[in-house]
Amino acid sequence: MENIHQESLLGYFGELVGSALKNQRVDANDITVYYLIQLLAGFVRTPSRILDESITLQLACASDLKGDERRKILRKIGDDLLFLSGFFGASLSRRLIDLDYCTQIGSRAYKSLSLKDCGIFGSIFSELGSKFVIFVDVLSEVSESSGVASNVDLLKRYEEWLKTGSRRTGLLLTAAGIIPSRSSQRLN
Repeated sequence: MENIHQESLLGYFGELVGSALKNQRVDANDITVYYLIQLLAGFVRTPSRILDESITLQLACASDLKGDERRKILRKIGDDLLFLSGFFGASLSRRLIDLDYCTQIGSRAYKSLSLKDCGIFGSIFSELGSKFVIFVDVLSEVSESSGVASNVDLLKRYEEWLKTGSRRTGLLLTAAGIIPSRSSQRLN
């Protein structure tokens, strides 16, 4: 019975992720797309695993470890922040950690993992690290399509665009009649 539930979750998220990638004209490796679909299905099955410790504590712990234990923590950080930023990015502006912090730390976690892993996961983590904000946009669209996220007011979207430079957020603002100004975007 659980296998049927798993298959339907994978199919459901597969359609949503595929549609979001197509809508946003994102080119991603098939294995990375499959990783995203598995990630979403995993969070649906075990939602309480998201950020069960503070990011700062996890980073401190990872810096003291080596090998598999370090990779495990970095992967959890990357996965948690990708999901959190994609599904709940708008609510991060009201928290101690904001979307900008989450995207920077999540990207770094995946990039660090890609340097330590030469196998198939190395290429997945490399792509997730280098396209972190793009994949946050993909997950944001999945969230909106699935009805999980609530509508975000325009000011919050503009603030998000200023912090991340997200192409998708810029297009949403433009569709709402607001043309984001590149001159006011923070340079990284």
